[in-house]
Amino acid sequence: MYIIKLIEITFFFFGFISGIFLYNCCMIIFYKANYQIKSAKVKYDSKLADELVKNVRIFCWILTHPKNHKTKIPHMKATWARRCDKLVIFSTETDKDDPDIVALSNLNGREHLWNKTKYAIKYVYENHINDADWFVRADDDNFFLIENLRHKLYQLNSKISFFIGSRFAINDSDISEGYMAGGGHAFSKKALKKFVTKLLLKEEICPTYDELAEDVFLGMCFKNEAIFVDAFDSLNQKQMFPVSIEEHMIEKIRDPNFWYWRYLWKNVQQGGLKCCSDLFISAHYVKPNEMHLLENLIYHVHPFGLEKNSSEELPKKLSMNEILKTSDVKSNSPNFIPHEIIHNFDEDEKFD
Repeated sequence: MYIIKLIEITFFFFGFISGIFLYNCCMIIFYKANYQIKSAKVKYDSKLADELVKNVRIFCWILTHPKNHKTKIPHMKATWARRCDKLVIFSTETDKDDPDIVALSNLNGREHLWNKTKYAIKYVYENHINDADWFVRADDDNFFLIENLRHKLYQLNSKISFFIGSRFAINDSDISEGYMAGGGHAFSKKALKKFVTKLLLKEEICPTYDELAEDVFLGMCFKNEAIFVDAFDSLNQKQMFPVSIEEHMIEKIRDPNFWYWRYLWKNVQQGGLKCCSDLFISAHYVKPNEMHLLENLIYHVHPFGLEKNSSEELPKKLSMNEILKTSDVKSNSPNFIPHEIIHNFDEDEKFD
């Protein structure tokens, strides 16, 4: 009698669990059938973006260190970095799980960033100079919207030395043209070549000793040797952010002594949407989970009934005068030192 009761209880629980399983299966099928349209991914017309891919080849190189190989790099490669034409990640150690990671040296720490930066640029020049027209330097906590970067670079000529990023002013006559913030910037092919074959050979132009502020030293090297392009759009709104975007978008009273506001070459409106360009290019200090959030919001979320502007066109190529008009401008930073503007163009720097 006891055995029969046990068998009945066993069959009851088996039937109960089976019922729950079948119910969930039916509900999944129901939701897939009835909500397929609502969950469909937005399909963009990529004709213009595809045209930019053909005309603007971008090589991305990222500086990292071993402890971030598993915690940061996979998230970059799964989001924005996969849109680069080519990618190399520089660290102090190789990684058997990631062939894109190249070991430069055993110099770890921010105090060695200048030497790591020089080694990285030399490596890119010696191995990849003909693989791209533009070369992007990023940290492992950067996020780039590569399509918008291509839009920006399409207007320029990679045969001219260009240095593009978020421009800072510093109270130093040796760096009177300022420098591009370390958290994401770009070089033209000509600028990269000039840096390795000419500027690094002149100690009076490029420091040979190591130092913390590698972005400052790049500004020193490219002074008079490259056109500095502060990334703003045609509406005078900022495109590249060396700090978090929230620092600009949140309405608040600025601290005039905060280093960032003192160093900005060009003032940026605080609060609201006017601070930041619709053609946003990059942000710094982005956490891995935030990279996936940005990826989803930018490429997949679509408000129903609000269509993208279908009248977009490729931007026009800028003339040298148009570029210099926005590049050769005085800074409103308190760090700015008035100076004579000089451009030492090489004979092969032709602006078509």
